[in-house]
Order: sequence, then C-alpha cells, then structure tokens
Amino acid sequence: DIVGANRSGRGLASYAVRALDVTDESALMDFARDADLLVNCVGPYDHDPVPIVKACIRGRCHYADLSEIPAFIERVRGAAKAFDARARGVAVIPGCSTVPGLAQLIASQWRDRAGVASVEAFLAMASRSPASASLLTGLLQPMGRAGPDGRWYVRVRRTRASDGRKLTGGSYPAAYPDGRIRVGANRVPFRFSIGFDRGWIGRALVFFAPLIGWLPLRSIPVLAHVLVPLARAASWLGSARGILVQVAQGSGGEEVARIEVEALAGGLDIPAAPVLWVTQRLARTGALPVAGAVDLDQLVAWEDACDWLNAAGYRITT
Repeated sequence: DIVGANRSGRGLASYAVRALDVTDESALMDFARDADLLVNCVGPYDHDPVPIVKACIRGRCHYADLSEIPAFIERVRGAAKAFDARARGVAVIPGCSTVPGLAQLIASQWRDRAGVASVEAFLAMASRSPASASLLTGLLQPMGRAGPDGRWYVRVRRTRASDGRKLTGGSYPAAYPDGRIRVGANRVPFRFSIGFDRGWIGRALVFFAPLIGWLPLRSIPVLAHVLVPLARAASWLGSARGILVQVAQGSGGEEVARIEVEALAGGLDIPAAPVLWVTQRLARTGALPVAGAVDLDQLVAWEDACDWLNAAGYRITT
C-alpha cells in the first residue's frame, strides 16, 4: 500500500494523500510509525531532513530520499548516526537516485578490477523530458559556485558515448565523502558532469553559469519558475534520448571499463528507480540486510537493477 503526504493533503494520485508538515515531529512520528519505508521526495532538498530521519528511526521505518545535494546528504547521514539507526535496525539511504545511488551501484561492479584509479560519469538529460521548477532549481543551484577545483559548470566538458555521440556539459557536485567513490576496498576520485542531448544547451549553461553563481541562492527557485515555460517551449528542439556514461580510469587517465545506461525514448527517467528497487527488495524479503546510513549497492544487486532497466526499455552497454 502507498500513502502520500504533502502540505495540502490533496493530490492527483490514485492512492491516499495526507496533510503533513515536514517540520512537525509529532505528525512525522505518527506517519512513520505505520510505514515500512518513507521516501522523502520534498525537492529541491533545501529543507532540514533531521526531523524526518529522526521520526523514521524512532518509528522503526526505513528512510530514503532522492537528493543529489551534498550538504543535505551529509545531514541525513549525521542524523542516522545521532539517533542510532543501526542499533534500531533502520536503513537510512540518502541519495537513493541516479547520483550518487546508481553511480555507486555501477562502480561496485569494478570491485575486482585492478588498476581503477578514478571514475568519471557524464549524465546527458533528454531536453524533451518534462521540465519542472523543482528540477530546474536543483540543476541551477550549484552553477557558478565554489567547488573543490574551482567553480561548478564554468568550463565545457565533453565525452563520447560508445556509439560515437558527443556529449557536452559542465562539472557538477556529486555527494560522495571527500569527492571519492567506493570501488571495492578503495575510494577513488570521482568526477561528475551534467549535460543534455543537445550540445548547445550545455554550452549555453556554461556561458551563463558565472552569472547564476552571482545570484543569491534564495533567488534560484524564483528564476527556475520563470524559466519553466521557456524550457517547455524549447523542448521540441531536443530529443527523448538520455544517457548515463560511467567510465573507470587507470592511473594515466586511460579507460579500463565503462557502463552506459541509455533511454532511447522518454528520456533517462530513472531518478526514482533505485527507490523502487529497494522497495521491491523489502517487499520480497520482509527486511533489509543492513542498517544505519547505507549506500544503494549494499541493498540492491546490479543484476536485479539490470533486469528492471531492460524490462523498462533501457539499453545497458558495457
């Protein structure tokens, strides 16, 4: 059974929707107490997650979110430790989405491969996919702001898919501790870029990134709402093909392995898929194998994810 919750208690879903405030700890406790898994979809993840995580742990309800925001994910991990999720048998899965979740699941497939010194991933979104204010806010927030190697998204980055297509975008933060992804027993540097199926969109964003970074963060949601009609009007210029390209590199930057997940139609519409895989595992076995703050690859087998992706019409290339 699925039960939704939002501020109004109304929705177009086919399941029940309750009124709920993410700052009301008592109401959150009542909501989590009756659930097996709570999925925090309150994007663009600029709220405080601690009351939600605390309610889940106290109510012995597993927690997941789809955030890609490093600071938000760190707060979730901190709350999992502070309220002792492991001792209470509660799995807390922040970033249970494309990145960092799916990217970590892919990297785990190289755990027995020698010589992996770094990992690079490029997510090319389909510009024909529906645009929302929340999606645009999450995309724009880091642009032009300080990162470990300078400012995010101020230089053009390019890569090629295995079919020869050129992908263009810019650097983007990925929520891994110290900017490193786990590959077997090692943590190696991880570089992440985001672009679109049309190179000119990526180049335009790189051009405007310094200006976006100059704007106060509180103005980004306002800008996103203004840009939604423009993004929807321009969607006919793009395609419905989206792709995630992830490459394992040797010490000299040479490619030693790659995995690609591609949508031929409908865009790369998989941010919520990892949560579904966790839910299926929970429904099938009645429990999750580990507790505390955990990563997707500790809960989901790559083979199960591939079965789902193939059945959903995605193409996986290795």
